Formats: sequence, C-alpha cells, structure tokens
Amino acid sequence: MTNGALEQYWKQAGGDQRRFVDQAFAGVAADYDWLVRLFSGGLDRRWRERCVSACRARGGWILDCGTGTGAVALAAARPIGPAGRVLAVDTCAAMLVQARAKATGIDGRLSWIRADAGRLPLGSETMAAITLGFALRHMDVKATLAELDRVLLPGGRLAVLEFLRPPGGVVSWAALAYLRWLIPPLAGLLARSRTVWTLAAYLPRTIDIAPSPPELVETIKSAGLHVVRVESLFAQVVWLLTAMKPPRELIREVAP
Repeated sequence: MTNGALEQYWKQAGGDQRRFVDQAFAGVAADYDWLVRLFSGGLDRRWRERCVSACRARGGWILDCGTGTGAVALAAARPIGPAGRVLAVDTCAAMLVQARAKATGIDGRLSWIRADAGRLPLGSETMAAITLGFALRHMDVKATLAELDRVLLPGGRLAVLEFLRPPGGVVSWAALAYLRWLIPPLAGLLARSRTVWTLAAYLPRTIDIAPSPPELVETIKSAGLHVVRVESLFAQVVWLLTAMKPPRELIREVAP
C-alpha cells in the first residue's frame, strides 16, 4: 500500500499529515485510554511496561516521545526514584491535557512539552534514556531517529514500541483483519463518535506502509545506534526494538 491510501485522510487537514494526526487524536483524547485498553484486551499495559523496562533507566532524564495520554511516561516515572525525571513530548495539546490529569501524586517527576520529536528543544546528549510508544510511524522516521540519537547520552538506551509491517502468516493476517475491519465500527459505536471511527480506520492503514522490523533495524543503525534486541510482543505486528548509543570509549576506538 502506498501513501495514496492515507492521503484521503490527510486531505481532511489540507493534505498535512501532521495536522491530520493531531486533529484526529485531539478528537479522541477523552476516549483514547479506555478504547485502547478494551481492544488490546489489556495487553497494552504489559507492552508499555516492557518498553520502559528495556531502557534500564533508574536515574537521570528519561525522554518519552509521542507520549499521547502519557501511559509510557507514567510507567517510567513511578519506578525512577528521586534522582530521575521524565520529560514527555507530544505535538497534540489535547492528549497532553489528558496525560497531565493522570499524573496525580507523581507530577513532580514529570515535565510535559508540546514539541515535534524531529526538532526537540533540547541540548545534545542530555537524555539518559528514550522511549517511543506507538508514535514513530506517524513521524519522519529517519529525521526522528537522528534527532533522538543527538539528544541521547552515550551508553543510553532507546526503546521503540511500534506496530510494524509483519512478514506475513495466518496469525499476522488475523491480527491485521481484527484491527482493520472489526475495531473501527465497534470503536465508533461504543464512543458514539465519527472521529473515533475515522482514527480507528486510519491507524491500521499506517501499518501497511510502516517499515518491517528488519528495515527499522537498518534505519536505527544508520542513525548511529546499536540495536541490542528485537522482539515481537504480539502476532508479529507489535514489536519492541531496543538500541543503545555506543559509549564514548567505543566511539573513540572505532573512529578513523
């Protein structure tokens, strides 16, 4: 599937992909969490916990890009301890409002910024770890990974949780059919919202043009990071990729 299948949606925002995505998520922000929990059968919570665990961060600053309603950021903030902080970034103001409302009791460990992950208002090598949950396929993949490499400290880890284009097979086909044909009408009906139906129909189509796991591995490597683990969390559709920025000592050793 080409971008043409998605352009029909982008036309609703003047052909601007970023604007369409922000407007669509703004329209579903109040319903987003319960819909995701319902249609994932609660697995989304486990996936996000795995994403946070993969970073192995227990201090310093953790950056959560594409934070949405803050599920990954909140999961990262709870165990981080008094020495750590989480900086959560998203371009959708309505989703950030929902995220802040959920941070009761741990809001002192969290900061929220409305910003583009491809153009972060941060200094170089300032983040101890970075998480990116179900957001990369809505971004310029190469530009975003290059920017995350820039702000990540040497030795720091990047954990990418994402729907990726599966290699094929009956299980993957069934998962995609569920996402593509069952969820949109049910989500729209339950939420009584045309906007919810539109976004639920749009999201599975982004998987069709998302990179495959091997393709994303190569793109991460091209950004200067070392991929340390690639694992399928569900039906070879939901993936967790963990990468590390080489320590300074290693960078010096391999430099010409």
